[in-house]
Amino acid sequence: MEQPESAASPRRIERSVTEARIQLAQLIRMVAMTGEVVRIVDCGRAVAAIVAEDTAQSRAELVAVRDRARTAAAGWEHRVEQVRATMGRQQAARIRALEQLLGEAWRLLGDRFPPGTDRSVDAARVAYREATTRRPS
Repeated sequence: MEQPESAASPRRIERSVTEARIQLAQLIRMVAMTGEVVRIVDCGRAVAAIVAEDTAQSRAELVAVRDRARTAAAGWEHRVEQVRATMGRQQAARIRALEQLLGEAWRLLGDRFPPGTDRSVDAARVAYREATTRRPS
């Protein structure tokens, strides 16, 4: 019961549990020499495989590398979120400080040029009120 050979993967051979039990020593030697994969089926369903040791190690190494990469990615994602939150807090603090300074500047400007005494200052007041009352969309 051989399956067609695939160019992308090693040739796979399929044996029933009974056949595999009878041919186990031969199958192990064949796999070790050729690198082929032997699938063991029970009632038409694949239940096990015989693979070469280097293939099994490569698979285990691949899984370990993938797990390390996932762990590292999760760590970096967590760190990026921490930095994003910190930067957001810092930016909010800077905005509050600038708003306080700007409010103080308008108070000083109001003391120096009360409303109605200077047209350009009055125009700036109107523009400032419009800009600060609009909500960003």
